[in-house]
Amino acid sequence: VSTQSTGEQMVSHAMKMMAAAAILLLCRAESQASRIERMYQEYATLEDAELWGEEVVSQWGSSPKAGIRQQDWQMFHPDEWENGKLGELGFPRTVPGWESLDVNGDGRIDLEEFAGFVREMEQMPDGLVQELERQHGIAIGEHARWAGDPGMWPWAFDKDVVKVLSFERDYDGRVYAMVESGDDVVRGPQMGSIRPGMHGRKVRLENLAPLARLPEPTRDGLSAANIFVKLSDGGGKLAIGECAEMGMEKMVGASQWEVLVRQGGINRAQFVRLYDRYQFGPALVAVAAEFNQDSGACGPNVHCLGLGQVAKAWPTLQPGSIQSPEWQRFGRMGTSKKEGWRNLQAIVDAFALKFKETRAEDAAKKAVHDAEVAAARDAKAAELAQESTATRAEAAQEAKAAADLKAAQEPEVAERDVAMAAAAKEQQREEGESAEEEDANCGWHQTGGCHWRGRREPEQDLGCKQTVPAGASGYCHCDGKIVARAGCNHGPFQCAEHCEAYQHAKQARHQEQERDRMWNREQEQRGAGGRAYGRRWMPGFEGHRSTFW
Repeated sequence: VSTQSTGEQMVSHAMKMMAAAAILLLCRAESQASRIERMYQEYATLEDAELWGEEVVSQWGSSPKAGIRQQDWQMFHPDEWENGKLGELGFPRTVPGWESLDVNGDGRIDLEEFAGFVREMEQMPDGLVQELERQHGIAIGEHARWAGDPGMWPWAFDKDVVKVLSFERDYDGRVYAMVESGDDVVRGPQMGSIRPGMHGRKVRLENLAPLARLPEPTRDGLSAANIFVKLSDGGGKLAIGECAEMGMEKMVGASQWEVLVRQGGINRAQFVRLYDRYQFGPALVAVAAEFNQDSGACGPNVHCLGLGQVAKAWPTLQPGSIQSPEWQRFGRMGTSKKEGWRNLQAIVDAFALKFKETRAEDAAKKAVHDAEVAAARDAKAAELAQESTATRAEAAQEAKAAADLKAAQEPEVAERDVAMAAAAKEQQREEGESAEEEDANCGWHQTGGCHWRGRREPEQDLGCKQTVPAGASGYCHCDGKIVARAGCNHGPFQCAEHCEAYQHAKQARHQEQERDRMWNREQEQRGAGGRAYGRRWMPGFEGHRSTFW
């Protein structure tokens, strides 16, 4: 029989319990330290070196003593977030980068730094969980459905809906979901079970999808005609800049591209003829597929487009504008089967949205530019009107000053000016009468039809000294005689030239006739012969010749 009191027994029991808990914690700590050290040994050692090539073995520079180099770390544990440029899509980091691991910055990870990495990866921060829920559309405590390979279906009774319990991640940053499915009890630690006897399993998050199913993808909207309508926003043409943004230069021959450049784009008929039925989609994907894949979200899958390929093929397209569920969740787009149709439709929609926004921006810029031009034009017109008003006012002031000055002159000077003005007016009147008389005796009568006998066009008649324009048909008259005729094939001239020639010829004929009369009279007086009939030829005189065209 124990001699200890009840109180002493309770204290003793509590102390034993505390000691046991302390020993358990120490054992766990020692176990965890041993586990971390063992993992560090594995990370720092090139296992099965005989299976690797000489180049890999010779370049391996890590060891438990020297630490783990960046090159060796990334050889077996690539940073998919960095390589796949997933940060550009707003994806959260699920594994720390090298700069975070190499705390002291010496280019190697030692055991202490590695232990910090392991402890960090075994935790799941609330902020990271929330970002993963937003990225995948799957929330803890809600239901999701299986979206992986049907052959890997892990649940019994054909149940495809599960409840998400929590998220976890492995040391490479891959995220898993802890799920349960009704009464499906796991009997052993197989097929990703949490532990035997539990109603749950551990599955890759990428094998789950939101409970709401997406519409079944089809090819109906991927015909050349439908794609053109979407890209052009119902217009009749795609601009050459828009064609270049999609990489169409690589989708057609060099001669075809030159034609598109010359005409400034492609119209609907050309687009449909060039990409008969469903040929545009494969051609568009081929533009990106020709670039090498980055080691990222696509992995070894060749029927897949990653962010690096999309950025190189279509640099003006914002990656976040591609509203494909696969792209938004994993930063990749499969290009085969039905999922490929869905992804292709998302790419076309992203380009259509970009082109529509660009056209709206261009229209707004043009409207602003036109408004600025109109405002500048109105301002210039107002300035000219103001200058004209000022000029008229100045001229009026000058005229008034001149009038005042003239009025202040001496009377005899004013009388002289009046007399001079009257004389000038009389001279102008005489010259006008002389010009009117001259025009009455000489002038141009215009006709139509490029013939001098054509229909008269009296409104186009000209004076004697006015210039007849090239191509006008008609005739010149002088003293009631037609002295020159013109069709349409001639240069500019004046009827005064022909009238002057006619007057000279008329005077010459008059002189000739006078000489003939004197000669006949002389012959009569001598009795040597009869009267001379006709004109006598005179050396050096051929008479007046009218000009014809």
